[in-house]
Amino acid sequence: MLFDLFRTTKKHTGIKVKAHISEILTEEVKTLLQDTAPIKEIAQILGFKTLYGFSKFFKRNASLPPQILSH
Repeated sequence: MLFDLFRTTKKHTGIKVKAHISEILTEEVKTLLQDTAPIKEIAQILGFKTLYGFSKFFKRNASLPPQILSH
């Protein structure tokens, strides 16, 4: 059943599940940053255990640190 999810996601999006989830999370972070939510609060809302882990995830997926987009 899980394999079906992976295969279906790849078929419909052209990318693997993990990459798809990362894309969705990255876009959500961008939206929250534009709404002027504090970076620490965004990290907590999205379930990151540390601010460092959140910043590392965002920089890896958006090619820039979250501080650049925050107001």
